[in-house]
Amino acid sequence: MYPKSLLSGIIFSLVIALSACATDTTTKSATALDDATLNDNVAYAVRGVPGVESGDLSVSTSYGVVTLTGRTDTRAQAQDAIEAARQVPGVQKVDYDINVDEH
Repeated sequence: MYPKSLLSGIIFSLVIALSACATDTTTKSATALDDATLNDNVAYAVRGVPGVESGDLSVSTSYGVVTLTGRTDTRAQAQDAIEAARQVPGVQKVDYDINVDEH
């Protein structure tokens, strides 16, 4: 028989070796699903901004980075839409290309 300390050492070494072999199991499809959910949540938040119509701004999301594109009638509406997007949990950053149609 082997002494207990030797068996414990071997088991400990195996556990360390196996944990070092562990890999990140996050898949692109899981990220895409998270982005899709995040995109829906941001689109819902942006639609709640007074004066912003559903067709005015487009929302796209990639790895937690949200991009707003489109137009608004006022600079305040654009700023409110950007802030609404930033407030959605999970948003890492908000990029935007919003044209303002102020007269």
